Amino acid sequence: EKQGVQIVFESRVVNYDPKENIIQIKKDDQLLQIQSELVIAADGYNSKIREALSQVQNMNVTRSNESHGYKELNIIPQNGQHLDKNSLHIWPRGSFMLIALPNQTGNWTCTLFLALEGQVSFEKLNNKDEILQFFNHYFKDVAQYIPDLVEQFQKNPIGRLCTVKTENWNYEDKCILIGDAAHSLVPFYGQGMNAAFEDCLIFDQLYNQNQDMKQTLLEFYLSRKPNTDAISDMAVMNFIEMRDLVSDKFFQLKKQCEAQIALKYDDYIPKYSLVSFSNIPYDIAKRRGEVIDEVLTDLCKKEFDVDEAYKQIIDRYAQLNL
Repeated sequence: EKQGVQIVFESRVVNYDPKENIIQIKKDDQLLQIQSELVIAADGYNSKIREALSQVQNMNVTRSNESHGYKELNIIPQNGQHLDKNSLHIWPRGSFMLIALPNQTGNWTCTLFLALEGQVSFEKLNNKDEILQFFNHYFKDVAQYIPDLVEQFQKNPIGRLCTVKTENWNYEDKCILIGDAAHSLVPFYGQGMNAAFEDCLIFDQLYNQNQDMKQTLLEFYLSRKPNTDAISDMAVMNFIEMRDLVSDKFFQLKKQCEAQIALKYDDYIPKYSLVSFSNIPYDIAKRRGEVIDEVLTDLCKKEFDVDEAYKQIIDRYAQLNL
């Protein structure tokens, strides 16, 4: 605001004219019209600006709707009973799962990820008896922490999960899509907001380097597209890992062997840490993760040699220029 930026809260984009670069924003009952030299569109998953751009150029927008949805529940400590406040809690059940995340206020946000349709799904949980039977069968230890489980379950909405991938984020030197408007992803790597912030960082770096907006917009798209596609794919795969693979004995063995590598070699970084705690591009992190999984899958079938595993991984990185 000190630089002259006007922030308009509680408003939404309702229309965009790419040719004239005019945005229409609705605030309460008012319709505001804004014209700008450059529009940086961060209007989210259901982007009106993306929709308008797709009418004037080929964008090949693909939406992958997951067969699962989610419902949030709140766990409040009762009579001294509580979950560990320093842990992410996961109850994997093969094709679905329940997770709980601690909050600073002392409660836990609990999320059920479940198929929208089918034998075990949200469509089968409509009344008190069905809800209680489901939780007592699959999550009996959790149900005791939520005395108002049925009320919360019936009150809270079912959220949808969807991945959006878009080509050609830029329009001439007038507009660029960023964040969920360009690359919406499912939440299982916790990287949606981080990917959007990274968009801002890369855009700023490229403009400072080029000092030419049209060139910056094109380079921004070309540099970000492989990485946002990679994190979108990894987020979907991490859902499968969290709900299914974490209880698989061979998967657990691979994780134990990988921990041995990380303990012995300081320069070894697991895929999750590459994604969440480094500035290594998502595409590189994804391909390194594939190398790690291939090597561990092979070597964990026999007597595991930590030095051999490290050597094979590092050699493969070099061969693939990773």
